[in-house]
Amino acid sequence: MGHVHLFTFYEDGLRLAAEKGGEEIERELGRAILDLALNPKLITEPTGETVRLSHKPLGAHGNCVKWVAAPHSSEETLFLWAGNCLRDLRQLEDESLKATQKLLEEEIGRRGSVQGPG
Repeated sequence: MGHVHLFTFYEDGLRLAAEKGGEEIERELGRAILDLALNPKLITEPTGETVRLSHKPLGAHGNCVKWVAAPHSSEETLFLWAGNCLRDLRQLEDESLKATQKLLEEEIGRRGSVQGPG
């Protein structure tokens, strides 16, 4: 197996692009996905930190296509929609991490019979 690329797409950007229509938008979307997944670019943040460029425009929407992560197919991890984006558990700020814990505890309680590993 290999890595799985996770993306998010903003609906308003997709709608605007669909209204414009045509094969050029389809090519632009395909190029954005392939570039973000297979040709990652590094940028330097104002803080001096070097990070992977994670978004591309689609039509007039400046960050419609967002690369989230590429976990290996053998990994287990959690993602949470928080702060207007999908985030890996390891990237969550403390407040979002606590919210994730609460969501998990509520779901486990709702199911009632979930057993831990082992």
